[in-house]
Amino acid sequence: MNEMPGDFVGAVFHSLLQRALENEELAEEVKSWRMTAEISTDYYPISIDIDDGVAVTKGSPESATLRVKTSFKTVSDIALGRVTPFGAILRGRLKIGGMIRHPISTVRFYRLMAAALGV
Repeated sequence: MNEMPGDFVGAVFHSLLQRALENEELAEEVKSWRMTAEISTDYYPISIDIDDGVAVTKGSPESATLRVKTSFKTVSDIALGRVTPFGAILRGRLKIGGMIRHPISTVRFYRLMAAALGV
């Protein structure tokens, strides 16, 4: 993992991802992944770059493999078990662009975020 970002949303996602990557098996697997995910919340977008490690930065990348649009409340509700990621998608609270074009990256990103959010 890169160092802790200086912004609120980035710091939250950095902490969540760092917790998920404590699982050595997952951490080793993630090292071989190559993708960028943009997560746009109601605050501002962040970028999660996965390329021989994971880096979280504030801002919107020019090209992203996946683009996730949600509210910070939805992220919190998923983390607290109030709603499942699939339930959030069905209710329109979580929208993911690039799922059809990048199905393998979608599954990988889901696995990483499910581990990070304790789902």
